[in-house]
Amino acid sequence: MRKIEVVPYSPEWKKDFEQIKSFLSRYFPEYEIIHVGSTSVEGAWAKPIIDVDLLIPDLNLLSEINQRLAKIGFRFRGDLTIEGRYAYDIDNWEFAPCHFYVSLPDGQGHVEHMVLKKHLEKYPEEVAKYSRIKKKLAKKHPFDIGKYIDGKSFFIMKAMKKEGYIRPKYQVVRPDFSHSLLNVVSSIQNHFKASSGFATLRSVDEELQSAKHVVLLVLDGLGKNILEHHLTKKHLLRRKTIDFVTSVYPPTTVAATTALRTGKTPGETGWLGWYQYFKQFDEHIVMFQNLNYFAGRKLDVPYLEEVPITPFPQAFEGVRTYELYPAFMPDGCKTLKDMMDRIIDITASSEEPSFTYAYWDHPDCLIHEEGCFSEEVRKCVRDINEQIKYLGKRLNDETVVLLVADHGLVDVKPIYLSKFPELTKYFVHKPALESRFTVFYVNDFNGFAETFNLYFSSYFDLFPTDVLIEQGVFGPVSDTARKFLGDFIAIAKHKYAFSVKDDPHFFKATHAGGLKEEMMVPVIAVKNSRR
Repeated sequence: MRKIEVVPYSPEWKKDFEQIKSFLSRYFPEYEIIHVGSTSVEGAWAKPIIDVDLLIPDLNLLSEINQRLAKIGFRFRGDLTIEGRYAYDIDNWEFAPCHFYVSLPDGQGHVEHMVLKKHLEKYPEEVAKYSRIKKKLAKKHPFDIGKYIDGKSFFIMKAMKKEGYIRPKYQVVRPDFSHSLLNVVSSIQNHFKASSGFATLRSVDEELQSAKHVVLLVLDGLGKNILEHHLTKKHLLRRKTIDFVTSVYPPTTVAATTALRTGKTPGETGWLGWYQYFKQFDEHIVMFQNLNYFAGRKLDVPYLEEVPITPFPQAFEGVRTYELYPAFMPDGCKTLKDMMDRIIDITASSEEPSFTYAYWDHPDCLIHEEGCFSEEVRKCVRDINEQIKYLGKRLNDETVVLLVADHGLVDVKPIYLSKFPELTKYFVHKPALESRFTVFYVNDFNGFAETFNLYFSSYFDLFPTDVLIEQGVFGPVSDTARKFLGDFIAIAKHKYAFSVKDDPHFFKATHAGGLKEEMMVPVIAVKNSRR
């Protein structure tokens, strides 16, 4: 192992960088090349290794950049756990020793390089302090680069905090089947004296105690993050929130709404994502629509025979049941107010106990197009709040409306898989399911996993499918569901999403990944507000 050496600042380091830059600019004239690290700061002691960032504006350029770098001898080493910064090495280098990186301008690696550099250039006394720390660490740990790096981290994080920089945090959440959408369903089932497969939620049980009529209203996409960003604590939907629960896995409309209608996990139903690969038909089928996902053509295949849906209210004895949908369904509601009026009529006219399942496709549709935090979305969410207020004023005393969302959303950037031929060469056929919860069918497990992680480990967790099944994230998995889950599953842990058909009109926001923003949804209880 090479000994760690920290030496005084040398003016030659700038000249060394300019030589490296001049060489690289011949091959990459269109990209900015920046001197970073301690050798770029006058007066700083440092390891005599030049740190170089080549900036590319888009992750989708990375594969092409790698091909060009390979021609001049650079080997791709991946991100080495630093988001947005990819490392390379090279043999027989004719210039000064260097650490060479290809970086995204907004990636963690480059941003932190520049924030620290700015701080040190602004405060000469900090340069001296940082130099003393590095000299001490090099003397204490001359052959342990890990401890050397860890020893510097406190100073670096403190310096970046002084510059107003806080490292983004992305929290991954898994389904909690003791506190999930399925537990909301169990409370409804228990209220109507039907069997269920999960524990009930005390918060919901208490709201349903005296209810003759129960409405389960699904507001597509109104996750906890969307609700709390666009509404104040004074708004009705915030005031009437009684709980927060997890969605199912994956957090998709297909998986979650089917779970809400059946009381079963996606692993049991086989309804998992927007489009699923049916091997027996050799088709990627858009669920609910029987369309080929890639060609958009209407199919005539009996896919529902493979994944039948049995709504749980069928088990309710002596209870009238209803389903309400937007206008894309026959006799659907043209507006949310129309749906509110139908709920009012149902609950007012039924002498028998009733259960109504209602689904509204907003704010999800708008968020996909406009992004999570747009003014258009704010207006939509606040209009929904007003419509629910209208509903509450007209409910009778025997009705409880439970509002839930199927998932939240996050703003995303697309990764076009066709731009990465070194990965797509492993595909048996095209991926399936969702852009942030992507199923892969591959011909070489080791080759695929290694290549995937080199490129995307900062943005996605890659699992052999059987590992996820063993973890129980889908609930019990039927033989039917297993067919749709492929060999590997990539779950987004950052704000990127895969595009498998090079759609130039990629959504500004989407869901199905593992982030808290996608997984946490509210449970809202609305009763007669005239009392």
